[in-house]
Amino acid sequence: MGCLLLQQQLWACELSDLASAGTFPLFSRRGLKWIESRTGDPLGLNAFDPQLETRLDFPPWPIHQSLRSRACPSVTHTLPPRDLVEQYANAHFSSIMHGIAPLVDPVRFNRMVDLVYSTPTEMFYSPDCKACIHIFLVFAANVEISQLGPALDPIDEDACVQTTLALLPEILGGRWTITGLEAVLMLAAYYAIRGNLQFCEALHADAVRMVFALGCHIRPTESVDSPESSPKSADSPSWCDSHLRNLFWMCYLMDKFIPQRTGHPPCIRDDMCDLDPPTSYLNQFSSLELPIEPESGKQWPPLFPTNLGLAFIKDRIFNRLFSPRAMKISDAELLKNIRELDEELEAWKSMIPPQFRPHNTRIEPIPNPIELSVHVLLLHIEYYHCVAWVHSASVRYRRLSGTERGIESSIALCVEASRITIAYLAAIQHVVGLGPFWIITYHPLSSVVTIFNHLLQDPLAPDAAKDLHAIKCASDVFATFLERSPTGRETYHLEVVKDFVQELSRLANCALQKALEERNAVGHSKNNGNSTLQSQA
Repeated sequence: MGCLLLQQQLWACELSDLASAGTFPLFSRRGLKWIESRTGDPLGLNAFDPQLETRLDFPPWPIHQSLRSRACPSVTHTLPPRDLVEQYANAHFSSIMHGIAPLVDPVRFNRMVDLVYSTPTEMFYSPDCKACIHIFLVFAANVEISQLGPALDPIDEDACVQTTLALLPEILGGRWTITGLEAVLMLAAYYAIRGNLQFCEALHADAVRMVFALGCHIRPTESVDSPESSPKSADSPSWCDSHLRNLFWMCYLMDKFIPQRTGHPPCIRDDMCDLDPPTSYLNQFSSLELPIEPESGKQWPPLFPTNLGLAFIKDRIFNRLFSPRAMKISDAELLKNIRELDEELEAWKSMIPPQFRPHNTRIEPIPNPIELSVHVLLLHIEYYHCVAWVHSASVRYRRLSGTERGIESSIALCVEASRITIAYLAAIQHVVGLGPFWIITYHPLSSVVTIFNHLLQDPLAPDAAKDLHAIKCASDVFATFLERSPTGRETYHLEVVKDFVQELSRLANCALQKALEERNAVGHSKNNGNSTLQSQA
């Protein structure tokens, strides 16, 4: 996972050109030589050279080994113990994560569990139902946003995922169902959490076709509200439509999540979809407080992993600044797009109630995660990352035009947003779960590289101390999560990321020391020259 995240980050640096010195990407061979010239240290980062990645002996993902083998993995027809399934279902459906990731409807799921576990012969289990139950356990175990929730009995995660993978051909090759779509989306989300965007992207493409085939992309003609928890409502067309729309939005958000990390085009065309948000979602920011728990007798309203309005802006950021066409636009159009997208972000922020609104950089302190929902703080991190993402494109203007021409403020905004992204993550590191952390790991990695490049440009700048502190802070955050990592595989891959950030921290200090020595040497040389002139006089 760590190596995959690094490869994605090295690609992102080259795409945005923010992590570049002159006309070359920061982590190319030439870029590494430039780093050496700024730091005086030739060691360390060569191990992360993307052109040398085939030499790195990363342990394989056991789950992927089954996909590479000629024979399909054997499938057990044994379901997990029912009490284990109900334990995870009760915990997940009562958690805010059910509102953030509404991939499974509680009433439909509980009725499916009743039906499946009452079937006398396991061979007659529907493949989509069986896959949904197995992957639900894994999904619920990995997505919890807070580590402060109740302890649950352990599950055999790899066995559940193997079973789901083995059932995929039947799910995709047979009649497409809502339950099958739920299983595919949860499996894609699992791989996104684990940092394997390649397989996540493949599963997402399948899910998109299922979404269109099931009509999830079209809003029903009648008004649909959140259903009440009554067994009868599981058969209600309005409730079914509401759940289908939730599945569409989860798929849509994944569609905007993947291009930001891979540069690949999205699968969903916006003009083919109804993009009116759910009424219950629109109302969630209308009160003075976000819901701490759902109303009595009702399920969580849809909160979704990120704000829908921000997702629309992300799509426009990618299309107007980082798509293949955007990489060829003129300097004037580039600056126009940056300015307009920045205004869109500010307009979006102004519509968020003040108590939930991201703070202004350099002015307000980081909110306390105990006083403000972790979900809201993660939304703030998304916002600051978007600010950095937009203004990172301004470096292309400097590179193409050979002059800065007043874009220093744009670059400064990019760096400041990167600093505050790391500060936010440090503030919530002790309460956020490992699942959401892997989803947002891209943000601190991108921020660290941005700050590292900025510091190397001028190690003696007034903000150099802030940059050093931010990189060190990010290193500490990764170290903290490494200590909490529960499995050997996670520990190894997280350690790769931690070592990379620690190496950047070490090289940043080397650059500062080298710059100080060079400045002192110049001062000493000037003093000697003045002394010589005085003696000659």
